[in-house]
Amino acid sequence: MIQKTTTGTTLYASAYGMGSLTLFEMGLLSFKATQYDSHSNKELLILNLGMVKETGDETAVRMVNVKERVSRFYNKKVNPLVFRLCGLALWSVRPAKKDVDRAI
Repeated sequence: MIQKTTTGTTLYASAYGMGSLTLFEMGLLSFKATQYDSHSNKELLILNLGMVKETGDETAVRMVNVKERVSRFYNKKVNPLVFRLCGLALWSVRPAKKDVDRAI
């Protein structure tokens, strides 16, 4: 029996402004539990596992297609440079510094 105060409410309702609920289990099975069939479950599991390989193959084909499209897209932007032996030259590179002797 729940003790009530002189106002007619329980201590919990007085402290938190609401009544309390007591949870209990009725023993009813869920919809999934009542509709479960182990034989059909095994058949569907075997069917789904057989499709995993096919799905993996389709994914691999899609990945190759995407890589080809990306390479075509970036290869369009490339300007090819051809190096010839006579086109190369040796340049003298000097450090960029002031000549102290020539200062004004």
